[in-house]
Amino acid sequence: MNSFSTVKFKVNIANRFRSFSKSIAPSHSEAMEIILDFFEVEDISPIKQFSSNYHTLEKLIKKRINGVVAIIKDIEKHQTKPTHAMIQLLFEGGAKEKKPLLIEKKVLEEKNKTEVDSKDSLMEFYKTQFEKDQERVSIFRREYFKLLEQLVFTKSNFGKNHYRLDISQEDLENLKIKIRKM
Repeated sequence: MNSFSTVKFKVNIANRFRSFSKSIAPSHSEAMEIILDFFEVEDISPIKQFSSNYHTLEKLIKKRINGVVAIIKDIEKHQTKPTHAMIQLLFEGGAKEKKPLLIEKKVLEEKNKTEVDSKDSLMEFYKTQFEKDQERVSIFRREYFKLLEQLVFTKSNFGKNHYRLDISQEDLENLKIKIRKM
């Protein structure tokens, strides 16, 4: 069992300590122990000016903040700005080098050749283009259906069943050439 010791305080200070001790601990001994531990752990002396310790802490925090700011500036300088510049160049380059579609090129070339001026002749021009495209599509569909007719279902003893294209190499080459010409 711990023994107790008496310490003499002025009455007004003892009353202040009693009210303070009730707010932080269940007994006066525990309250005093908490107070002493605080002063020892935080390395604070009641005799020395508290402001000097506060200023050193403030300086330490400012140094750390300055270190963080330097790291952020370095990241911005070496990573963010070059990436941003590359993206800007890509967007600017894309805006400057806007290429018209291939269909538009053909239309413009044929427009210059035929020198279409009026709305009627322009309408006729587009109508013929449409008919040519329709003819290409119908040819492509015919060739596609011919190719589908040459598919043969094959049952496999080892693995999945599959379709096999029953066409000669020469016919396949001719089909490739025909599709490229369209």
